[in-house]
Amino acid sequence: MKIALLINRENFEKYAGLAPENWELIHIGNGILDTEKVVATHADVLVVDAVLKIGSEIIGQMPNLKMIHSQGVAYNAIDIHCAKQAGVYVCNNAGINARAVAEHTIMHIL
Repeated sequence: MKIALLINRENFEKYAGLAPENWELIHIGNGILDTEKVVATHADVLVVDAVLKIGSEIIGQMPNLKMIHSQGVAYNAIDIHCAKQAGVYVCNNAGINARAVAEHTIMHIL
């Protein structure tokens, strides 16, 4: 399975050691999105920074793509309609920031 990670280097290094041997992890980075580079990976899965725009120009050119995973809680930068038409699942890390929000709220109360 090919997984293209459009995330920062530090997070990529965390994931790299956890992947099964038959997975190929391809780090692309999370700066300016290079559509051609992403499409050229022929990835089955994209793991993306929550603010990167993933639209039809990528989804439509990746026939092997099965899932797009947002690294954060947001997924509004991913073209959900296009993904649905292509049969691509979209998921996120719901609740990943719940603890930080709760701590921030308590500090405001104090």
